[in-house]
Amino acid sequence: MSDETPESIPFKNIRNEDGAHELATSENMKPYLRLLKAGLQDKDTTPHLEEITALPLEKRYIWRIA
Repeated sequence: MSDETPESIPFKNIRNEDGAHELATSENMKPYLRLLKAGLQDKDTTPHLEEITALPLEKRYIWRIA
C-alpha cells in the first residue's frame, strides 16, 4: 500500500453522469437515505438494512453504482 496522499479534486471539477441527479433524488433512493441518516445519528440501522434487503434486485441502487 502506498503512503502517498491522494490528490484533492476541486468540487467544481466533479462531473455527474446524465440522470444521476434524478436517480439520487428519486423515491427509490429513500430507503438508502433513511439508512444513512440512522447511521449518522448513531441509531439502529437494522430495520433499514432489512428494508433494503427485502427490495427486489431491480429496485436496489447498489448494483447500479457497481
